[in-house]
Amino acid sequence: MAYKNNHELDLCARYFLREYPRFGDRLRSSITSIFTASADPWMRGSLRRLFSRKKEDGGFYLDPDHCKEGAIYLFDYPVKEGLVGRVAQSIYKLIWQQHMERRNVAEDGGRPVFLWADEAQNFLLAEQDALFAQTARSSRILTVLLSQNISNFYTALGQGEHGVNQTESLLGNMATLIFHANTHEKTNRWASTVFGSQWTHTASFTSGDSDNRSFGEQQSNLSMGSSNSTSISEQQRSVVEPREFGLLKTGGAAFDYEVEALISQAGRIWNATGNNVLKVTFDQRNH
Repeated sequence: MAYKNNHELDLCARYFLREYPRFGDRLRSSITSIFTASADPWMRGSLRRLFSRKKEDGGFYLDPDHCKEGAIYLFDYPVKEGLVGRVAQSIYKLIWQQHMERRNVAEDGGRPVFLWADEAQNFLLAEQDALFAQTARSSRILTVLLSQNISNFYTALGQGEHGVNQTESLLGNMATLIFHANTHEKTNRWASTVFGSQWTHTASFTSGDSDNRSFGEQQSNLSMGSSNSTSISEQQRSVVEPREFGLLKTGGAAFDYEVEALISQAGRIWNATGNNVLKVTFDQRNH
């Protein structure tokens, strides 16, 4: 048995039809248990409907091609409620990314599309997302990732130094970074390095009094005076200090429904500030 133009399916069929029957009972039993546990969720419920093209079985497969015509797909599966929330959204995100990267913008009209992920750390696929971010702009794809702090990405993308490297690779390909109020130390220190440092002039002033006394057999002398000095030195300081992120407005009635943010955009000097940091205010009542 062979399946034309589907090498992966052919390999799978040969494994289960030729190699699998030759294994011992115990090994076959283990393989069956592992495969059944992995495949069963996709044979029933929301996962089956979401990824099935058979409408008679309740399927409502979301064709990524529709997004190139202006459609927006919204996934509202809570990640804390079972397998569907995290797995379904992660898998469809992967399908969507791969499909969009294969598009020919010259043939399909080149309509810009976007991928928006709130609490994005729940749906990241390690190296795939970093690689996607490197080339997405050539396919006119905008990627927006939202999270509470940078440690969420470290945890999601791997342990130790690997997770740090994967995170920095991913975020390094995000052209625009928007930082809201945060009290997470690592996030604020990392955000401060994004804006970099600059040379500043620091002046220091010193003053002192002198009291000179001399005594002899015939006379005594007393002189008093003062000395002042000023020095100026150059120092490198952060454009945005880490503590500044914790002082931004967070909205609500306490801040008159205003939310502040600091924005960095790769290669851009903002006309309003003359440097690479722009402080903006969002009015929650307008959204």
